[in-house]
Amino acid sequence: MIPAHGGRPTHLQDLHITLGFLGQVGPDRYDCLTEAAERVRTPPFTLLIDSVGHWRRPRLIWTGPSQVPAALEGLVHALWNELRGCGFKPETRHYRPHVTLARKAGAVTAFELEKGVTWDVRAFSLITSDSGKKVPRYRVLKKWPLGL
Repeated sequence: MIPAHGGRPTHLQDLHITLGFLGQVGPDRYDCLTEAAERVRTPPFTLLIDSVGHWRRPRLIWTGPSQVPAALEGLVHALWNELRGCGFKPETRHYRPHVTLARKAGAVTAFELEKGVTWDVRAFSLITSDSGKKVPRYRVLKKWPLGL
């Protein structure tokens, strides 16, 4: 259980892990993006979500893996290799997979979950957000299965 934090919780149906943030994508780049994602071939994998933490900026409570599996790093790498051909540039910061649990939250002390959550990752998606609300809402535009 997460201690009281006064933040805005993420809707359960909006929980996700971002592989790469693309920002606004115009219709002129959408086809290239979806074709690039179609070429990604990595095996399915299991992810253990076992940590909870807080980032002071942007006042976010998150959960994620304490150890990033090589398969997840491989998926992110393969996706960005394809997206570069469409003019997208990956972030320069180190990739930190996480699920946002609450925004505009007060600080909580980081902790490990007593019993982690196992997530069988079998696909990845292109998601759009409606950030005009107090808590962003997300919608899946397209989904691709993992597999070689």
